[in-house]
Amino acid sequence: MNCKKGMIILIITVFLFSIASVCASDANTTAMTMVDEHTTEEINEIEIATHTGEKLELTSNEMLGNTKTVTEHTFNAIEKEIDNDTIIYLEPGKYTGTSEIKINSIKNLKIIGNSTILDAEKKTRIINITDSTNITLQGITFTNATANNGGAIYLKNSANCKIADCIFTNNNATTGGAIHWQSSDNGKITNTQLTNNNAQWTGGAIHWNNSPNGTITNTTLTNNNATIGGAINWQSSDNGKITNTTLTNNNATYGGAIHWNNSPNGKITNTTLTNNNATYNGGAIHWWNSPNGTITNTTLTNNNAKQNGGAIEWLESPNGTITNTTLTNNNATTGGAIQWQNSHNGTITNTTLTNNNANNFGGAIHWWESPNGKITNTQLTNNTAQWNGGAIHWCHQHHTHKQQRNIWRSNTLAI
Repeated sequence: MNCKKGMIILIITVFLFSIASVCASDANTTAMTMVDEHTTEEINEIEIATHTGEKLELTSNEMLGNTKTVTEHTFNAIEKEIDNDTIIYLEPGKYTGTSEIKINSIKNLKIIGNSTILDAEKKTRIINITDSTNITLQGITFTNATANNGGAIYLKNSANCKIADCIFTNNNATTGGAIHWQSSDNGKITNTQLTNNNAQWTGGAIHWNNSPNGTITNTTLTNNNATIGGAINWQSSDNGKITNTTLTNNNATYGGAIHWNNSPNGKITNTTLTNNNATYNGGAIHWWNSPNGTITNTTLTNNNAKQNGGAIEWLESPNGTITNTTLTNNNATTGGAIQWQNSHNGTITNTTLTNNNANNFGGAIHWWESPNGKITNTQLTNNTAQWNGGAIHWCHQHHTHKQQRNIWRSNTLAI
């Protein structure tokens, strides 16, 4: 009898153990299902954090499925890993090569460096991006590159591309000493330094051509040189924006730091332009045939033009506006701080112009054949001109001249 009871107890024990095992298996399956439910975006963010120590935000069209690490320090090794929906990590150190890295017809690619230097050693361009979308280059130094267009990087027919947390130094080209955007919409440059880059023609550091909606944010451009647009040239590229950026010691014949040509609706906000120089016009900024440009909350100091517009020249660019901006110690032959030429409906509001100087006319501002200009709530102090208009000089304004003089006098501004 006792033996039968023992057998029954043993059978019940085995049965209960089997049920527990099945439950545990189901729980484990449920847990695995929960892991699988993590989005690709979340997994990518975890992987990025592992490699760089920071979490990068990915948009819905940047959910990348593949990750690769390049250990061989050559341009060719990087190019071999390029694929769609991929993150490529570059180890620290210097990478070199004798031919450029080609990114052609690729969607959703990130190349992320970590104390990584791509050194072209004056032999080649570094990266050529064509017919691609959503390409991001981050945390990389680009140096000693040379090419006809875009010394370090050339983008063509490639939308929504981004350059972040990078350094560009000692790169050279005919156009776009460091970067050339060609027919590439919605480009972004952020948290980047561009220093000692040179272009023989346009855009010492950056050249935008037929590439609307480009943005430059939290970036520093120093000691760049070109014939047109010492640091940046916007060419036939609408809606360009520069925000929270510093441009210092850049040099050109036209537009010591920035040149806008046939590029309407350009905007400069919360930006500082200092010690930029133009051989002819627009010591810091030259707007040409680019209507509706705006400058807001910006400081322009110690910029120089040997001819017109020590800080800014608006040429054939109507409806320009300057708001909440400070212009100090700028110098030119005409228009110590600002020259408006053939640019009607210019407006200056809540702005301060101090210690600007013109060798001829318009110590602070020179208006030339630019009717309907307006100045409101603006202070002009200690500006000088050797000939006429210590603060402001109007020339060939026709019937609007008297009207605007009355408006200025109501604001106690000297003419």
